Amino acid sequence: RQQVAELFLVLLILLMIDKNMDRVKRAGLITIFAFSLAVSHYGLSYLFIFSLIAVYGLFFLNARRNNQNKVTEIVTTRRFVTLYITFAIAWYMYVSSSSALETIVSIGDHIASSVFTDFLNPEAAEGIGIIMKETTSPLHDISKYLHLIAQFFIAIGIFTLMLKRKEMKFEEAHAAFSYVAFMICFSGIAIPFFASSLNTSRLYHITLIFLAPFCVIGGMTFFRMVNHAVKKSWTDRIVRSSLRVLSVFFAILLLFNSGWVYEIAKDHPGSISLSQENIKMYGGAQDKASFYASYTPEQDVFGARWLSGNKDNEIKVYADWWSKEHVLQSYGTLANAKFLDNTTNPTIGSYIYMRYYNVILDAMSRGVHIEEYNTSEIAPMLEERNELYSNGKCRIYK
Repeated sequence: RQQVAELFLVLLILLMIDKNMDRVKRAGLITIFAFSLAVSHYGLSYLFIFSLIAVYGLFFLNARRNNQNKVTEIVTTRRFVTLYITFAIAWYMYVSSSSALETIVSIGDHIASSVFTDFLNPEAAEGIGIIMKETTSPLHDISKYLHLIAQFFIAIGIFTLMLKRKEMKFEEAHAAFSYVAFMICFSGIAIPFFASSLNTSRLYHITLIFLAPFCVIGGMTFFRMVNHAVKKSWTDRIVRSSLRVLSVFFAILLLFNSGWVYEIAKDHPGSISLSQENIKMYGGAQDKASFYASYTPEQDVFGARWLSGNKDNEIKVYADWWSKEHVLQSYGTLANAKFLDNTTNPTIGSYIYMRYYNVILDAMSRGVHIEEYNTSEIAPMLEERNELYSNGKCRIYK
């Protein structure tokens, strides 16, 4: 869903940049793509609402300062901003009974109540916590510093745009959205509970849709500043050399970011695409927890299908977090499964579904980014029940 929403966001950016298209056609396509974004993914939709409001404010203040009567860019007009916000809110009230809106309000209240007391607190601000957290190996340390360098270049690029706006070929709307994306990225680092509500890596990924070009701009500006500091002329030859250095930097970043380096080094590999077998063999506990949160073994599917076809519909089903959220919903059509952890007391006669991760790796998940616990902690509960189904790697008790 997020990938589809990002496609529509990129299409909106292209329409901001393209000034050759007829204005009526642009307005129609912008409306269609914006509404499509809203119905695709609520998280990205609400970020876009926030960005629209912020950008509209920037354009409004700029128009007032320059004594202009109105804002002319389509995506920053009051009519479009009002239309999109109304549609998005109405859509989520209709499809989710306002639960998404209630979540956003709750997050906003949580942030507002702690923004001054926990500002830059690693325990509350997930972004700064990730930066300060110790990595699992020297190679992961290198990856972290490569990302920090990229963010440093992005910051330089944004400030370069601010200082040399007239010299750079950026459309006003695109530049304004980029400023807001940079502030969102900074907020994810500094403001408590802001990034954790969407997941820091997801927030960073989304803002890079706007900010990625500024990494190149900032890198070139940095090299130019270094060149000026050593009192050398900024010649075409040095420009080409700087671009080559940046190309090497991005190539190295790609190898780390894709997981290729960790796969080759067998160093806590985490890529589901590249490293399935090596995660099982060389991955740490957290690596395996993340892997089995996204990867579903076929034995889990067989167990979920068996349970769906043979269970009494009046009896509750208990399972760990990721079983409840993934395999039981997708393959067992069991949307009402109950969460099981080492403090749960399942009702008598209820079903307990144990997936591959629980049975073979002796681990149970409590939720996203929440510490796991050992299956052996609920062994006495399981021993009191009958084993109804087993395929060797997935078991169901009653």
